[in-house]
Amino acid sequence: MAPSRADAEYRAMTNPAKYMLAGGVVFLPVDDGSARLLDLDGSFYALSASGTEMLEGTLVDGVETTIARIAARYEVSAHKVRSDLESLLGKLKDKRLIQDCGGRDGCRRRSALWPALTILPALRMLDVLRVKPKIKPTLLLVVARACLAMFGWARSVAIWQKAIRPAQAAVAQSQQDEIISRVDDSIRRAAARLALSTCKERALCAWYILRSMGIPAALVVGVQLYPLAGHCWCQAGTRILTDFRDRCETYLPVVRYE
Repeated sequence: MAPSRADAEYRAMTNPAKYMLAGGVVFLPVDDGSARLLDLDGSFYALSASGTEMLEGTLVDGVETTIARIAARYEVSAHKVRSDLESLLGKLKDKRLIQDCGGRDGCRRRSALWPALTILPALRMLDVLRVKPKIKPTLLLVVARACLAMFGWARSVAIWQKAIRPAQAAVAQSQQDEIISRVDDSIRRAAARLALSTCKERALCAWYILRSMGIPAALVVGVQLYPLAGHCWCQAGTRILTDFRDRCETYLPVVRYE
């Protein structure tokens, strides 16, 4: 089983190697033994079977254990394995796909001040001012675009999730379908007016609106392996918002935010 970010983070705190996936990066194994590293900010990278074995071993068991195991399995020198592994890890660090937690600060996550000073107040203000329903989706899409450009996907989702303040009164089940349809329609119309709105922006806004109203919704990221591509949508129950079902069904869901 491929290591999740949580697994990698825990082992990075307890192993000498202390490597973990960077935020917003997904490790996706493939049947042929290779793997894909999916940077949710838009880049995708393929790893050979040998590269996959080295990286997965490093994330799960640490550098030294991985070197010893691979050297014994293939009857090659530990020096050769170390050289290849260090080269791989160096390239992945340069692309910001993994992070070395062996430094002074370890694997502690740093809180960013800028999101608190920019995006959070903007989202809160839109709620406090009770912006008209016809205008709010457009403003949210603009904020989403700015947020994604400044902070990337993983941090943007965390910022918007923090801004969600569910309504105190739960929405009756009988009303949820109507509200979901209305939110979906409003986001699609606003996105059409902006012309260049992306799937991430649309899905993030629909998810934020529904969750703020107390309606269960999920933000889903999916991938296609051949050719390698990614997509994002919002889902409420069996309903898919901000996109077309037949398109979303061609992608394998790999990340789900609820």
